[in-house]
Amino acid sequence: MAEEDSKIKLLLVDDEEPNFFPFRDFRAEYEILTATSAGEAHATFLREGDIAIVVADHRMPGQSGIELFEELIAIDPDAVRILITGFSDVETAVAAINRGQVHTYLTKPWKKQEMELALRRARESYLLAAHNRALLKELAAKNKALEAANVKLEKDIRKRLAVETALRESEEKFRQMAESIQDLFWIRDITGEKMHYISPAYERIWGRGCAEMYADPWSWVESIHPDDRDYVAKLHMQEPNPSLVAEYRVIHPDGTVRWVRSRSFPVRDPEGRTYRVTGLVEDITEVRTVEMKLEQSELRCRAIFDTSIDGICTLEMGPDPIGPAVRMLECNDSCARMAGRSRRELLSCRNIRMLQENETGCRGLIERENDFSACAGSFSWIRPDGQENYIDCRGAPFAAGDSTIMHCVLRDVTSRRKAEKEICDLSRRVMKVAEEERRRIAQDFHDEFGQSFLALRSTIEGVRDSLPDSLAANKTAFGELLGLIERLGDSVRNVSAQLRPEILDRLGLMTALESCLDDFRRQHPHMTVEFQKFGAHKRISPEIEIILYRIFQEGLTNIAKHARASSVTTVLTFSFPGVILLLKDDGAGFSPDAAKANQGIGLTGMRERVASVGGELVIRSQAGIGTTIRAKLPLS
Repeated sequence: MAEEDSKIKLLLVDDEEPNFFPFRDFRAEYEILTATSAGEAHATFLREGDIAIVVADHRMPGQSGIELFEELIAIDPDAVRILITGFSDVETAVAAINRGQVHTYLTKPWKKQEMELALRRARESYLLAAHNRALLKELAAKNKALEAANVKLEKDIRKRLAVETALRESEEKFRQMAESIQDLFWIRDITGEKMHYISPAYERIWGRGCAEMYADPWSWVESIHPDDRDYVAKLHMQEPNPSLVAEYRVIHPDGTVRWVRSRSFPVRDPEGRTYRVTGLVEDITEVRTVEMKLEQSELRCRAIFDTSIDGICTLEMGPDPIGPAVRMLECNDSCARMAGRSRRELLSCRNIRMLQENETGCRGLIERENDFSACAGSFSWIRPDGQENYIDCRGAPFAAGDSTIMHCVLRDVTSRRKAEKEICDLSRRVMKVAEEERRRIAQDFHDEFGQSFLALRSTIEGVRDSLPDSLAANKTAFGELLGLIERLGDSVRNVSAQLRPEILDRLGLMTALESCLDDFRRQHPHMTVEFQKFGAHKRISPEIEIILYRIFQEGLTNIAKHARASSVTTVLTFSFPGVILLLKDDGAGFSPDAAKANQGIGLTGMRERVASVGGELVIRSQAGIGTTIRAKLPLS
């Protein structure tokens, strides 16, 4: 064989390169490839292809020679695999031979004669297998040619039989098709005087027997609705045309009315002359019923569209150099009134967003791609008359080809917004008056009780000091009385501080918060209390300062009363254009549902104070985890 005279590829795999040197003696017979690792051998095997023999050391870092052979078998099972192993691995090699992973093995150190013999046998095995494969391929090709000849012969026989039965089968198929389809199929001569065939669907659609049609090919006209009879007669007199579709009503003997759609086709002879007419009739009663219901539904929707006091519009989203453009396809009069423009102006505007401002929620939803969930938002129309307005919007998008269409309902909430603003302003004024009254009462406490306690203390001390030593017991009683006066003074100062902390007015917010935290630490020494401040300090208006202080004060009070916490973290962050106060504890927490059902005055007061200046208050709590209060307020 010519293959025996040509070099075959021999892949050597060993992590020690000096072990490749002895193979130089075999270069005359083999094209030698080398690899120093299993991974390199795997890559070489894939890249080179047609490798006949693989000689691999068994013990290599990372992957053994047998494991490498298992991978190479999956790529080319015909490659002959020789394992080089030590005496201690002989049993492993024999087991691998029994499993077909290895063809043979040599123990270290091997002799040249042993390797030469092993390679020669491997070469002979590989070439023999290749020769067998070639013979099998040649045999398969000859078998295939023989099978093709047999197939051709069978086709010729079947073709002859098919010619003999073609007409009979064609007629049977036609009958089965015509009788199984739901539509009515008919064939008559050009004069209309003879019905050659009418399918059984005639009895269901017309409610009459097929025998009547064979006896009288014009009997079907009697069932046509009187209002449609002339129309059908005119169509029937015309030349059969597949593009001509007729829709009319048929009345059953029991009075049931059915809608049908019919088409007719000419049947021509070899000379092109029409000698027969065939046709299809489809029962479209259900389709017409749905169409009528749809028409009624459209009328109801149009009535709602035209009479609704809410604005209703249909928008189309599309690309624009400055962002997604929104074109209005339709709108009702209420929508136009809200915008202060005519329907024509709105529908002719290339991008309706150019006529809107103060968007919240709407734009983000418009810019999301492939999101067809219902959306909500608000905006204001830029009206030509400058009139202030606030619009709430609810929309439902859907895909229409390459476009996204959105149906929107707009509600004018200007009156509600103004009322909410008035309520907010009123609440703000009430809180301001309350704080001023707290300040006045606290000052009265300080001025009146402070001077009175000082005078009382001085008087009692004078009386005590004037008593003779013989009345020592009375002096002791006076001392206890002075202690009681001191405690009473402390209580009055605490009440005054709760009403209006003097330190807030004199030294500012930061000092007041730290003082409040110092008092909290003294009263609750078991808690770890941490205070952090971030950002450059900004000037805060007195109104915002007192709100921050009250939230801080109320939050610490709630922690002390309810949280049973071990640590408290407070953070004040100056983040332009506002300030953020965060109170966090690791206490008992509470259920949000329970909190909504039974909100205390403290939480309600916090929300009202924050809302009065347009801030945001978020309270997150989880039973057993703790509570976090986050208040974000403007600087002024």
